[in-house]
Amino acid sequence: MTIHTHSDAETKSLAQLPLYPEAADAPAAIAAFAQFTVALAEDRAEHLHCWRPVDAPHLAVVGDYGCGKTVTVQNAAAQFARAHWAVHIAAQFDHEYAQFRSWANVRCVATQPDKQIALIGHLALLLKQRLRAGPSRVHAPVVLLVDSLSEIAENFSLAHSYSGAPTPDPATADLHALLRYGRQVRIHVLAAMVPRDAATFSAEIQDNFVEFPLSRRHHGLALSAYIDEERQFTAQRN
Repeated sequence: MTIHTHSDAETKSLAQLPLYPEAADAPAAIAAFAQFTVALAEDRAEHLHCWRPVDAPHLAVVGDYGCGKTVTVQNAAAQFARAHWAVHIAAQFDHEYAQFRSWANVRCVATQPDKQIALIGHLALLLKQRLRAGPSRVHAPVVLLVDSLSEIAENFSLAHSYSGAPTPDPATADLHALLRYGRQVRIHVLAAMVPRDAATFSAEIQDNFVEFPLSRRHHGLALSAYIDEERQFTAQRN
């Protein structure tokens, strides 16, 4: 994986006003696509680290448990929704993302394996439709947020093994296609990942992601303040 920035980044919940004006509609999202930037985390010098999908189509937020990966993905989901992107979420735990179901521009929050497989299949079909439309068509931006990639991939594998089908896992193949070709038609992926799990993925999957590492060192005694910030962010979202 390509290292996007150093590992001293710390995610804080975005309880403040949006960093950029909210898009009014899909045409505004299309017009702003090349400049759209997602705020991710601050380092100890309070420098804000960001992600611009037009430059790095797919991003992996990598860190140990408790470092803030989920809050990073939640923050990104809020920013994408405000920017009028079509937001799709595949997550392991419903309580962390359920409230996003009521947000404008959030198309799906899938927290069960069958729903996750259906979501990936839907996006793979959208990918094929857009690729067939050709390069002259300007598409509205789409994002898939995954928390976390290893757990969702395991759900795909287990569901396929229970089916007894001798063919390769179709959901994993669809995910590979999104990572391989999505950048051509404005379909982007932001995935949370634990460092030791990265080695379980093929080199092809790893090469499609730019890596954004989060450090756990900041939490310790500051954990209670961090949780309070998360509650404040959750309250504002509601």
